[in-house]
Amino acid sequence: MLTTTHRTKTRGLLAAATALRDGQPVVEARGLAVVGVDAYGLGAWETALNIANWWKLGSIAVITPVTPRRSKFVRQLVERVSSMPLGKNGQIGPFKLF
Repeated sequence: MLTTTHRTKTRGLLAAATALRDGQPVVEARGLAVVGVDAYGLGAWETALNIANWWKLGSIAVITPVTPRRSKFVRQLVERVSSMPLGKNGQIGPFKLF
C-alpha cells in the first residue's frame, strides 16, 4: 500500500488520495470529479466519460478505495471500461485501466 502520493502535483487529486488512505470522505475539487453511482454499469459510463473528456489535458487517474480483487463492484467497473466501447449515441472507450 502506498503511504504517499507519487507522480502528480494536482491538489485535488492529492487531497482525494490522502482522504482515501485516511478513511475520510473524498470531496470534489479542481482536477477531480466525484460521482456516486448505484450500479457498476453507470459507474463504468461515468468513468469512461471523464477519461474521454480529460484525456486531452494530460495524465488521468482513476482512484478507488479498494482494489478490484477486493470489490466486485470495482472489478466489474474496471472490466467494463477496459473491454469494449460504452454508449448508445456516440461510443467512447474502451480504456485500459491498470
